[in-house]
Amino acid sequence: MEKILCTYARFSCGIVYEIQFKEIVDRFRETFSFYYKSCNCDLDTTTDATISLVEDAYEGVIDSEEKCIHSSHSKNRKYLLNGDSYTQKDASLYACKREEEDLIYYYIRKTQTKIVVDLTQKIVKLSGGDLYNTLVYVYETLLNINIEHNGGILLHSACCIYNDKGYLITGHSGGGKTTLMFNLLKKGGCFHSNDRVAVFNEDGYVAYSLHHHITFK
Repeated sequence: MEKILCTYARFSCGIVYEIQFKEIVDRFRETFSFYYKSCNCDLDTTTDATISLVEDAYEGVIDSEEKCIHSSHSKNRKYLLNGDSYTQKDASLYACKREEEDLIYYYIRKTQTKIVVDLTQKIVKLSGGDLYNTLVYVYETLLNINIEHNGGILLHSACCIYNDKGYLITGHSGGGKTTLMFNLLKKGGCFHSNDRVAVFNEDGYVAYSLHHHITFK
């Protein structure tokens, strides 16, 4: 087993993996190196949470104790990235959930993905046919939960420093956030972060980036 430490905005997550999943972890580190710090670490390194990539997260296959794991009650059709679609009533064909004391089991039928969450140990075990996307989803879910638990919010925005002031630029996708930020950089501004920014209220609003943070009074 190997382990990396992945950190951002005061959240530390250990990613433990069996050697056959090294390419998946390396891909994750390379893809998100612009957002999160990561380094190799010892297996006993303490973290806020742990994600473990294993051959089989739990024995057997669960059947859901609920109709589906989705909280939405919408009757509209939902579309997946691969083009498949389904309605709320048959969502259980895609995902199942079962709870047993401090353990929560998930099973994604189509990819045979298994996930088990140990609430006591703060460990999430993953296995199945779509491990990279599952790793990304689980890590960012844990990150959001941690940020919100500590009174912050993760914003889809760009951020830079211009004339000794911090500028947080928000807006819808394609609205020009990055363009506006780079225009400020061309005029002497200093890059802070792009696409996502964790913001906390700490005697003024503090925006975290990969290497530093700034305070908005």
